Amino acid sequence: MSQGIVFFAHNNSEIDYGSIALANALMIKHHMGINAITLITDEGTVRHLKSQYDQSLIDSTFENIKIQPRRKVENNKRYRDTRHTVNLLQFYNINRSTVFTQSPYDETLVIDVDYLICNDTLNQIWGHKEDLMINRKSYDLLSGRHHQEFDRVDDFGIDFYWATVFYFRKTPQTEIFFNLLEAIKSNYPYFKTLYGITTYNFRNDHAFSIAVHMFNGFAKSRLVKNLPVDFLQHTLDYDELYEINSKGSLSFLLEKISEPGNFIPARTDGVNVHVMNKYSIVRQSKKIVEMYSA
Repeated sequence: MSQGIVFFAHNNSEIDYGSIALANALMIKHHMGINAITLITDEGTVRHLKSQYDQSLIDSTFENIKIQPRRKVENNKRYRDTRHTVNLLQFYNINRSTVFTQSPYDETLVIDVDYLICNDTLNQIWGHKEDLMINRKSYDLLSGRHHQEFDRVDDFGIDFYWATVFYFRKTPQTEIFFNLLEAIKSNYPYFKTLYGITTYNFRNDHAFSIAVHMFNGFAKSRLVKNLPVDFLQHTLDYDELYEINSKGSLSFLLEKISEPGNFIPARTDGVNVHVMNKYSIVRQSKKIVEMYSA
């Protein structure tokens, strides 16, 4: 069976998701040994990517580039660059429900471009007996920081699932799941109200959480399993990624719990990390590309 990784990357007015995707794809090729990587994006993002990097590098990094027009919806998201900068920008990466038909692979691993891959543990999913896997837990790199919004979609609501990384095999059952996910997205105001979600914008994590709940017969999930490594690790958009090396070491400034706006240094070695401060990844993207393409 064919196996591969799929990225979704649509730039907005400030965040260069295409460059982040290129950087992370090179990290995946190095740390996971996977060459089958498909980028689903739009023409504007591709043009911008080609204006910064050689065509030969782009072609050798991505097995496929599939053009999918950005959905023109009002979907604003708050982007922070630590506590000192916050901007309300359009979020266009909302097309994950189409991955069942868009993916060229029998087995697909969908990864957020800002989930930086520094080891090969996700290779455990290939050939797995489960057809659909997604994680519910993610831990902050800074011990002691806990956010209730990552536990449930609202204070008394259903379990929260991370759409940051998920795996599926193409089967009739998983096709039903992604059709359900598309229906949720197409009727999101209704489902948002039904599930007590108070945030205005569409969020992939919330849509997946609703789909998992419905797919399991409106109960705690038994049909949808966790990934083999059943938790993620993340930093917040209040934090800063300030250094990276080709051995998979990431250096951060993590905002102190008791002193907002002040930081403590931290480093991970060979750990996959969901970096929520997109600005900080963009600042490191050219360095990552240079290191991992050398």
